[in-house]
This record gives sequence, structure tokens and C-alpha cells, in this order.
Amino acid sequence: MPATATTFEPHWAGDGWPMRSAIRALVVVGLAAGLGVYLCVPHAIADRNEAVAVGSAVLSTAATMLGFMLTGLAVLASITHTHLVRAMRQMGHYSDLLGSLLLGCAAFFICGILGALLVFGVVATQWFMVAVLAAHVGAAALLIEVVHRFWLVLRNLPEQTSEEA
Repeated sequence: MPATATTFEPHWAGDGWPMRSAIRALVVVGLAAGLGVYLCVPHAIADRNEAVAVGSAVLSTAATMLGFMLTGLAVLASITHTHLVRAMRQMGHYSDLLGSLLLGCAAFFICGILGALLVFGVVATQWFMVAVLAAHVGAAALLIEVVHRFWLVLRNLPEQTSEEA
């Protein structure tokens, strides 16, 4: 059934467990990225300046994306009065979207912590760099999931008439 302003049936409806697709994306992409780093980077980053540069890039990207997720949460809070959000709450999709946002925020927060650890002196061993990249790529996969869910929500918002405004 196509999604309209009165019915909201996104592709993840009826998935069984609401967070299954987000966690699946995080695990698969994170493991693939970690394996790729392990196979392609045979040594640790020995130069301290390189480790600080990598940590700084990871930290700034994670902080920016965490801010994006929090802004998305604010947008979601600003449309709580709409018919669509009421319908999403009744069907359980609202809590699914909130759960995806929470998981995404947590993933980018972990990425920020890993980046800060690199900046403030943790030795950039091969396994630590695998963890950094796996967390970062997994968080990016969650970001794509959240953006897609927001697109579905905003696409299905009913148009507001001049009488309603």
C-alpha cells in the first residue's frame, strides 16, 4: 500500500523488532570496515603527529554528526502536534525513529571519545585504529538509516492549509 498523508507504512513496518535494521547496519558495516583496516593497514601509526591528525578528524566529524542527530531530534519534537506523528505513535514508528536517533547519537559519541583518546595520547595501535574506523563507518551507516527514516516522515507530512495555520 503506498504511503499517504493518512496512512503511514514505511518499509521497516512489521520488521518484528524495531531496531533490527539499524543494528544490522551498524554491525555489518562496522565489521567490514574493521576487517578492511586490519587487512590493509599492517602497522600502527607510529608518528604521533599523524595519530593526532587522525584523532582530530574523527573527533570533529563525530561532533558535527552528533550535532546533526540532535538537530534532527529537535525537528522531530517540533512536529509532534501533527496528525502524522500521532499516527506514528499509535503504530509504534515514532519510538522506532527515536530509537534510531538514540543509537546514532550513541555511535557518534563513541566515535568522538575514540578520536579524543587519539588526540590526547593513546597509542595508535593497529587494533585501536580498527576500532576507530569500524565505529566511524558503523555510525555513518546509522546516519544514513536515520536520514532515510526522516525522509519518510517528512515526505508523508500532510500539507497545511491556510485555515490550519
